[in-house]
Amino acid sequence: MDWWNNDHTIARLHRRTPAQAWHADLTPIDTLDPADLHTYTLTDAGPPRKITSKGVRWKSAYYVGDWMHGHSSAGEMVRLRHEPHHYHRVELYDADTLTYRGPAFRSDEMSPRQARALHNARRREADRYAAKARRARKNATPRYAATSVAAAPEPLNRLTASQAAAQLRQLQTPEGHLHAEARPDLLNRPQPDSARWTKPRPGPKPQDTE
Repeated sequence: MDWWNNDHTIARLHRRTPAQAWHADLTPIDTLDPADLHTYTLTDAGPPRKITSKGVRWKSAYYVGDWMHGHSSAGEMVRLRHEPHHYHRVELYDADTLTYRGPAFRSDEMSPRQARALHNARRREADRYAAKARRARKNATPRYAATSVAAAPEPLNRLTASQAAAQLRQLQTPEGHLHAEARPDLLNRPQPDSARWTKPRPGPKPQDTE
């Protein structure tokens, strides 16, 4: 890198090194305040929203800011922007002029005790599923008896008929669990329209053969 920037000359840079071309360039460079730089990473949340006495509602929660109190901000329309995957703080702008109004924070943020309890519960669930996956991989791996001569492999994990039936009942997912895991709303399926939808005609019945 040091050779490329300081010793290597490039023809399209008029036989100068990248460092020489950089220092010779008179283009002004503005240094932005890190506190304001996050504005360029914000995502717009959609149509304007109204400031109510509880704040601005977004994603089933209310967001309030200190600048909202003591001012006649209730009833104003603002545009909400946020950092991707960061929902504890949002930035509000005037809906008409896009003037920055100020930040707003989620009012019903969980307590530190709730955060610890939720983290521990998620860890326990992850450990339980990881242990279940390890047992499943171990049970799915066939084991064969050792032999010193050429012979057909002899499996070791053979079960009785009743043991096999019991494990099948345990491993097969009940129908209720399948319904819980299904995601019918994941894809937008076309809905039948009586005005344009043509129902298929029933096919001919098979002929009885003697």
